[in-house]
Amino acid sequence: MSCHVIATTSTDRDDATVMDVPGPSSQCDIIPAAEDLRSQITLPQLLQRKKKYSPNHPQAQRLNASLAKLLALQLLPFQLVDSAPFREFAECAVPQWQVTKCHYFSRKAIPALYQHVEDNVIQSLGKAVSTKVHMTLDTWSSKHGQGRYISFTAHWVTLIAAGRDPRRGYVLEPVHPPRLQKAACMRSVCSTTTTSPSSSSSSSSFSVSGEVAVKLTPDRVYAMAQAKRCHTVLELVCLGDRSHTGPEILSALQGQVQRWLTPRQLQLGMIDCDNGSNLLSALRKGKLTHVPCLAHVLNLVVQRFLTKYPGLPELLIQARKVCSHFRRSFPASVRLAEIRREFHLPTNRLICDMPTRWNSTLAMLQRLHKQQRAINEYLCEYGTRTGSGQLGFPPPQWLMIKDACTVLSPFEDATRMVSRDSACISDTIPLVFLLEHTLQGIIDVALEAEQREEEEAFPSSQGPSLSADSIPAGTTQIRQEEDEEEEEAEYLSSGGIEGGDSSREGFVCPETQGLVRGWEEEVHDTVILIDQEDSEANATSNLRCMGSLMMQSLLKDPRICAIKEMDHYWLATLLDPRYKGKVAELILPAQREHRMKKLEDALKRHLCNTFPGTGRLPSADTRASEAADDQRNSGEGQGRLTDAFLNFFSPRRPGTSNVGTHCQRLHHMVQDYLGARADLDTFPADDPLAYWVLRLDHWPEFSQYAMQLLGCPSSSMLSERTFSAAGGFVTDKRVHLSTDSLDRLTFIKMNQFWISSYQSPDAEVME
Repeated sequence: MSCHVIATTSTDRDDATVMDVPGPSSQCDIIPAAEDLRSQITLPQLLQRKKKYSPNHPQAQRLNASLAKLLALQLLPFQLVDSAPFREFAECAVPQWQVTKCHYFSRKAIPALYQHVEDNVIQSLGKAVSTKVHMTLDTWSSKHGQGRYISFTAHWVTLIAAGRDPRRGYVLEPVHPPRLQKAACMRSVCSTTTTSPSSSSSSSSFSVSGEVAVKLTPDRVYAMAQAKRCHTVLELVCLGDRSHTGPEILSALQGQVQRWLTPRQLQLGMIDCDNGSNLLSALRKGKLTHVPCLAHVLNLVVQRFLTKYPGLPELLIQARKVCSHFRRSFPASVRLAEIRREFHLPTNRLICDMPTRWNSTLAMLQRLHKQQRAINEYLCEYGTRTGSGQLGFPPPQWLMIKDACTVLSPFEDATRMVSRDSACISDTIPLVFLLEHTLQGIIDVALEAEQREEEEAFPSSQGPSLSADSIPAGTTQIRQEEDEEEEEAEYLSSGGIEGGDSSREGFVCPETQGLVRGWEEEVHDTVILIDQEDSEANATSNLRCMGSLMMQSLLKDPRICAIKEMDHYWLATLLDPRYKGKVAELILPAQREHRMKKLEDALKRHLCNTFPGTGRLPSADTRASEAADDQRNSGEGQGRLTDAFLNFFSPRRPGTSNVGTHCQRLHHMVQDYLGARADLDTFPADDPLAYWVLRLDHWPEFSQYAMQLLGCPSSSMLSERTFSAAGGFVTDKRVHLSTDSLDRLTFIKMNQFWISSYQSPDAEVME
């Protein structure tokens, strides 16, 4: 006998007695409404709902694929699948799903997902615009005793159909780059020799590597294409008990080239890594081009500043004590939060830095500076009572905290800029000079402030003057150089900082390697800061002294000097339309004309060496001229406004009658680019690759070379992020994880954007 429950209306709920809803074990059933009876499921449907999916049911495979991605992307252990709470959750969420054992995911699902990502990476590598692929690498040792590792990442550029946005669910359509079209055209020419002449036409179609046929029109083949920066983690190579020596690193690097690049007729481009002796030894043995990681170079400059500036190491020790006190003491943190609210200060908690990461040190100092009033108020109230009276900062130290934040903030901004996925090698030279210009501005502002203070303290008709004892030797040296060379002083005030005559050379000097030796002694001898005993009296000069030390570090750092002398850095900056018009401003006026001519000659030489000129694909200019001749002969295409409009905004085409050889044709492309002005001024995009895609039709070789050079990153941060992901897998609870599984999981985690339509393998065997 069933019990009937009468539903109450909203007006009766106040007087109605609250009744517990009967559970599954209750014998009471709720009488469904009349409209629910019509949609009530039948008994066969109910039995079908309770029936378990077969292991290879489509819905079960989709669930297994989603679970495999969850385990890999969220760094979860495989044993989670066999745990009772997860089984209970799966039974509640999808009763029909019979979850497979964890061995299925570790032995079949994850390897299949790895193969899926690898296939997508290989397909994209085959569509690279240029034949050279750049790499970044880094080394790592597991603290859990699982060996030493090397991370390899690849960077290249592909072309996709315009208007396809992967964030909106559209499928990216790769466009065949000119290098593949050239090979296809060569095969097409060989095949058309056996056909009749009547089968030829003004347009040609072909297929490459079994792909869908691509049809070439007479002009503007790439007008509807977009450039896409591609990067992927190739492999996390485990060396086991072997050390990170130069031969071991070079052998692992050559293995990556043989596995990923050689089968696709690709070559290794430039190598972006830090300045470790083992890495540099491997690159020298392999005769490879080294691109120093700018983030690491700036890190070394800042770390030296934090350890060598007088009084700053002691300040950091005191800052860590203050932050640790509020982190450990709950009553202290609560009272500090109340004081912050009273004074309407930022609510961010104080943090303790990691000495190996200077950006965390900057964040610690910034939060201390913003909460200075609250900290002082707390110490006045509770300092003597809680025994923390020695945790305060005297006024000179508070001023030093503020000045340190001012000097370090530009370096943090520069590090963030070069760590972006879209950052390329062309950003390096402008960022270095902007850093020097910013530091010079900080020094000038500090000097003006000191002069105003002296005017107020000692009014004199002769004007303010600074004693030689109060000015550090580093600043004095800079001022003496300005007095000796008036032209350079004008250049400094206009926004550029010269780091020496040799630093402006676009080619590597033999003396560059010797700059590393004696770097510590050289800077120590040329930079003398204020005496620590007089720090309180000269507290207002901290900002000037800090700026002077950082300026000297940038001007004399051997790594930055080497960057300023490398050919490819200046060429990349010149090929970036955002910086092209500013390159001359980075050179001294006396050397400007000579240096720009050297860069132009170097650009022409590298372009001719990259494209020797045998069997090349005709450019859009040749195809357009042939099509125009056909139209004139046929009487068509007269007076088309659209064609005239497109030709008006296209780059100036070099005259075919003036081009005698292939190299002369390439030289004309360089001259046209360097002489162009209007198209650069109206260029709106932040990515310089968009500029060169629009010129692939008219400057095919030149555009490919520019995209190849601009595809190189300015830092090796992606390799470091790989180790962060690997550290999430290698924990105290997963010490038995095999190196192959670690490589697969890290590969999937770091390349998750390559996952498209993954389907899990069959699960019958594992059951």
